[in-house]
Amino acid sequence: MFNYTVETKGDVQEIVDRLRAKLKENSFGVLHIYNLKEIFKSKGIEFGEYQILSVCNPKFAKDALDANLKVGVLLPCKISVYTEQGVTKISLLKPTAAIGLLGEQKLDALAKNVEDILNDVINSI
Repeated sequence: MFNYTVETKGDVQEIVDRLRAKLKENSFGVLHIYNLKEIFKSKGIEFGEYQILSVCNPKFAKDALDANLKVGVLLPCKISVYTEQGVTKISLLKPTAAIGLLGEQKLDALAKNVEDILNDVINSI
C-alpha cells in the first residue's frame, strides 16, 4: 500500500492546524498548504474540504539528496487532510513506497525513519 490513512475527529482546518504544530515539534516544516476547495472554487468548481501539506525536514532531505539527486522528484513529503462521507481523514504518502520507486536500497532506512516519525505525528492528532 502506498499510503497510511487514519480517521480523526475535528474539521479539516482544525486538523491541519494541529498537524502543523506537531510537525514543528518533530523538526518538520510545512512548506506549503494546497487548499483544493479554495483552488477549485476560484475556477468555478465545487469540491469538498481537502488540504495537502508539503512537509520537509531539511536534514533528512539533504541526506536523501546526497545519496541520490533523483530523490528530489519525491520531495517534499505529502500529507492530505480531507473529509470523506462526513469523516475527516489524514493520509500520508508513505516515504518507503515513494523511495521504493527509485530502487535505491541505501535510502530504505532513511525513508523508514521519516515514515515512522510522520506516522507518529499523525497518530498523535
